Amino acid sequence: MSVSGDRFSATFSRTHGTLASLQYGDREILNQAETTITGPRLQAYRAPTDNDKGFGRWLARDWTKAGLATLTHSVESFDVTELPDGTLSLKVAMTATTESGGVITHHARWRVRGDGSVEIDNEFRVSNDLPALPRIGLVTSIDPSFNHLRWYGHGPHENYADRKLSADVGLWSATVSDQYVPYPKPQDCGNKEGVQWMTLTDDGGTGVLVVAEEDPIAASALHFTAADLAQVKHAHDLRPRPEVVLSLDARQSGLGNSSCGPGVLERYAIPPGTYRLRISLRPCHGGSDEEVASAARL
Repeated sequence: MSVSGDRFSATFSRTHGTLASLQYGDREILNQAETTITGPRLQAYRAPTDNDKGFGRWLARDWTKAGLATLTHSVESFDVTELPDGTLSLKVAMTATTESGGVITHHARWRVRGDGSVEIDNEFRVSNDLPALPRIGLVTSIDPSFNHLRWYGHGPHENYADRKLSADVGLWSATVSDQYVPYPKPQDCGNKEGVQWMTLTDDGGTGVLVVAEEDPIAASALHFTAADLAQVKHAHDLRPRPEVVLSLDARQSGLGNSSCGPGVLERYAIPPGTYRLRISLRPCHGGSDEEVASAARL
């Protein structure tokens, strides 16, 4: 199913319940090469950090036992309505099932507006038989040409819920390639907390603007998937993907100190329950940091 407007088009896959293509002007935003990641899709796993594997491997062990790395996604319903103002509304209900039988239900309300903005209001419900999660949110694959990153949130270095006070809130810029942290044993890296908006652009400043429409989000942009980082033992075994793996999370678990002390404090954990993530995707056509920031607040 496709919809188009002034210098934009969006195509949705009923099979996968998400975007298959998003074009702004003559540029495709989503990666169209063969990949395991399509448009924005539920993600609940991260590559275990050293702390996640400390003192009995309690977190990493539980995530593996639950099967969070290999979710089976199914679309339960896909309903489309055109609103009186011309906005296209989609309501998609999906279920992600783990190997252990745990269930995460995902209800997504999409709104595609005439200016090309795509709003996604997500509700995730995590069943009580699952352990505390490493993250809950969306992951998508962005075209390789959009390798320049700007964001307003904690930075410039990586930070997590229980480490973010080490990183000032401000306006930061870098390349996606710079986001990878070369730990001797590859693991999750590059997360940013308190993100209010983020852009991924090409050399000319054209690309996509991601806006947190309610609460600030946790976000990362890497040339690796969580599986890429989790499946190798040494940094030299990693091969970066050309595309950008963009993670947009309602919550990312804290790190705790399990490699040499206590685990994640309760207030930084993600227990079973209901979580919400409301974001929008908008065209970005260059401009100064101030202009982008102003567009993000529209």
